[in-house]
Amino acid sequence: MNSILSFLIASLIGAAIVVNGVTLNTHDIINETKSVVNNTNLHQITTAIEVYYLNKGHYPTANNSAMMFTALKLSRYLITLPENAESFYYEPLNDGQDYILEFNSEMP
Repeated sequence: MNSILSFLIASLIGAAIVVNGVTLNTHDIINETKSVVNNTNLHQITTAIEVYYLNKGHYPTANNSAMMFTALKLSRYLITLPENAESFYYEPLNDGQDYILEFNSEMP
């Protein structure tokens, strides 16, 4: 009986937290946190790409985001890669004079 009660309490805590009479949905908090992290990563990667351009006169000419991340990391413009690097889409344009960088939140 105690194990069932413990499981029920743990399940309720996982779904909602009550703070000073206000119920907080943990799923909403987690989703908002993920959104903030993804936007921060996008900003940081954009900044690294722009600094790369200032130093080299062109944006990374990688054919995909994995190659772009490798180029930025090898050149020390990024120290670490985002955990969800596969969710980013990168495409160089106009012989490295422009680019597209997008984050796809539908990907893992």
